Amino acid sequence: MYPKVVLAVIFLLSFFCSEAQEIYSISGIVKDASGETLPAATIFLDGSEKKTYTNGKGEFILGKLSPGTYELTAHFVGYKASRKNVIIKDKSATVNLTMEVAENSLKEVVITNSKSRNKYIQLFLKSFLGDTENGKSCYIVNPKIIRFSEQTMYVTAKTRDFLEIENRNLGYRIKYLLRDFKFNRSTLISSYTGECIFEDLKGTADEMNIWKKNRREAYYGSLMHYLRSLYANTAAREGFYFYAIKNAKQETQQIDTRQLSVQNIAKPIDSNFLEMEFSEPLYVFYDFQKDQSPADTLNDEERITKAFNAKTGSIMELYLKKATIDAKGSIVDYRSFLIKGYWGERRIGDQLPFEYVPDEKKL
Repeated sequence: MYPKVVLAVIFLLSFFCSEAQEIYSISGIVKDASGETLPAATIFLDGSEKKTYTNGKGEFILGKLSPGTYELTAHFVGYKASRKNVIIKDKSATVNLTMEVAENSLKEVVITNSKSRNKYIQLFLKSFLGDTENGKSCYIVNPKIIRFSEQTMYVTAKTRDFLEIENRNLGYRIKYLLRDFKFNRSTLISSYTGECIFEDLKGTADEMNIWKKNRREAYYGSLMHYLRSLYANTAAREGFYFYAIKNAKQETQQIDTRQLSVQNIAKPIDSNFLEMEFSEPLYVFYDFQKDQSPADTLNDEERITKAFNAKTGSIMELYLKKATIDAKGSIVDYRSFLIKGYWGERRIGDQLPFEYVPDEKKL
């Protein structure tokens, strides 16, 4: 490895193993459009366990942050959520947020019919929580706050406050601020955007052991795991295989069986960030058996066939010209990738907070 990659690996180890590196903070003031400060607004970092509230002067601070990218969000009932991407490199950040009063859309036809609403609730649960074992284990505590509406070919859903979700498989309570959910009744394709906070559920010793095991299983082979392994230049050693897809826009598309290395698709920008750039979509899959057995008898073509048959592969395509990631596996711009396949099917029920670090290797 050349020096920059070595530096990246050293930094990742220090991020995972030492809290001494977590010395930065994000602070600021929250105001409304007229300039008045907003006390008691909820301030959180999307996809994390980091949350606080503004004081009587509208001030807030979130501390113990490592260098990286963060989606800062402010929520206050009756106002539109305010969001800002914050990048920390070598110093703390000061960010002031302005919140605007929420307005009802006159174009929305809100669904109140019980039969239609129940149908859309079931559709929403499958598309939003996921159809996996973890997704099916989730329970929405307050589904009545979901507002469904019909707009031509689409069914949409929004919330004005946090959806409260209990993930009984992973042991988390998730508070999700649903910005937009859209289901196309013609293509049957759904999409959603929003921000969330994770909290640990309270459980018995036996329950916590089960959650620990399930969290590890959800983590290994996930997109978060893959991006972190790219950052540390350990993707191949940790069991990830990735190949270029040839003729991706045509029916004759095929996978180039020459396995790529991290250096083919990514390079460190500095000690805090990695930049990904590739011209052809990637086919990525995870085989942790490689980590267990030094005698890996499968050749590349057999391994790819195995992944296809098991439907464990994912397709990663750059939507923007480049993508920037940090040690946590967080992406600076969420629009960077188009993800299909295994990762594309993972929903809220399979998500972990970015603070999560497995405390032992997969067995």
